[in-house]
Amino acid sequence: MPDLSADTVMQLHALWKEDAAFDKLDPSGMLAGIGALHAKYLRILTEYRLQAKAWERKLARLKKIKWEYYNGKLDQAALTKHGWVPFPFVLKADIHTYMEADADIQAVRSQQDICEEMVETATAILKALNNRTWEAKEYCSWEKFMRGA
Repeated sequence: MPDLSADTVMQLHALWKEDAAFDKLDPSGMLAGIGALHAKYLRILTEYRLQAKAWERKLARLKKIKWEYYNGKLDQAALTKHGWVPFPFVLKADIHTYMEADADIQAVRSQQDICEEMVETATAILKALNNRTWEAKEYCSWEKFMRGA
């Protein structure tokens, strides 16, 4: 899974800004391209939905390991594998605070959040594409009305 940044979401917005343009001179050409645009954004939606699920699984595994770490239950082999030193004693009530503030957990959550934002954005784009035919029809009706037809 590649590391993502907020720029990834902004790139999707820029891509949609290009594709969302309504060609008033050739509405039929625009209508003909809806299928290709739908396929393009459906692929993006699927890709990031799968990535979000993969990050969710990774987060669950990391939380388990970190819980064991903060509870002092990781053996020396696991500590060495991760490059960690034994964590000093902490009260059970405080473990949640340490886990929420853990940089590794936050990094994985950040990746998951970006994937979820990409899913929401792609879903909104697909909904807009589903309305394209109605928009084109209404535009053509308006043009006829303005020409007095």
